[in-house]
Amino acid sequence: MRNQRGFSLIELLIVVAIIGIIAATAIPGLIRSRRAAEESAAIGTVRSYTSAQFTYYAVRGNHQYFAQSAELANGFIESPIITAPIRSGYQYTYTTAADRRNFTVSAAPTTDPLPSRYFFSDSTGVIRFKIGAAATATDQVIGAS
Repeated sequence: MRNQRGFSLIELLIVVAIIGIIAATAIPGLIRSRRAAEESAAIGTVRSYTSAQFTYYAVRGNHQYFAQSAELANGFIESPIITAPIRSGYQYTYTTAADRRNFTVSAAPTTDPLPSRYFFSDSTGVIRFKIGAAATATDQVIGAS
């Protein structure tokens, strides 16, 4: 036989199997990390919006919450929910009561096919979550055991 160079089929199959095993163990961890990051961003955005509402209520709102993005565009607060309602895997929605004495803000996942946490806050300032469905004012509080 001649002096042959290169890898045999067996050697290539072993390398492909090792790469497959590494990928199978690493990918679920990456998905969990991404989901945790997106949820943290959603909680932070809901918290920021709630704080903005409280600040507006106390400083400029004459004991009313802001209802429209025009009030924010006038230079009071830059709201990430209004400038980018879909970001970091979540879609944000907000509503203000007709008398502007109450508000709600919610965050719903947009891309994750697995059961994810939905977030909600209102004029009480408490951020709540529910797994797999839209959160409401009666759901579990973030950080509660």
